[in-house]
Amino acid sequence: MRPSNNIARRAWWPAASTLILCAGLSQPAHALQVLDARDGVAIEAILSIKEPTRIRIEGAPITDVFGNIHSSNCAPTPGAAAAPAAGIVAAAVNPGGEIVLECDRDKGEIYVRPVGDSVKPINLFVSSASTTYTLLLRRADTPADTIVIRDKTPRALKPATA
Repeated sequence: MRPSNNIARRAWWPAASTLILCAGLSQPAHALQVLDARDGVAIEAILSIKEPTRIRIEGAPITDVFGNIHSSNCAPTPGAAAAPAAGIVAAAVNPGGEIVLECDRDKGEIYVRPVGDSVKPINLFVSSASTTYTLLLRRADTPADTIVIRDKTPRALKPATA
């Protein structure tokens, strides 16, 4: 008979399970935000208040972004209005803007970061060649993250492409 071993085994189990649980909780879990979206329906996502948040559309490049933009590094797309004769485009700054926008045209994605200390959510319209998605971005003190917009429009309602 070895009752002391059973007692010892039972004594360490709660301590070990608590240690494992606490170790798991000490590391914040930040996952990719995959948003099922349709044209005309607003979707919510979390926006980091201190770091850039990457936004992309699954299977399509982002072609345009509309919203209350503070500043942007996004140059016009080819075929857009011609640049001034000197070829220099000055970055316009909107002092009342809510978001800094950076574009990666090669990858068809954008990076956004809020401006100021407002807690108000930010409305942003993100377009592909065929669809415009409405984002409601809620500010949170989280690390940089990625928002992936996945189009859930029924195939019968999607415009036919040539």
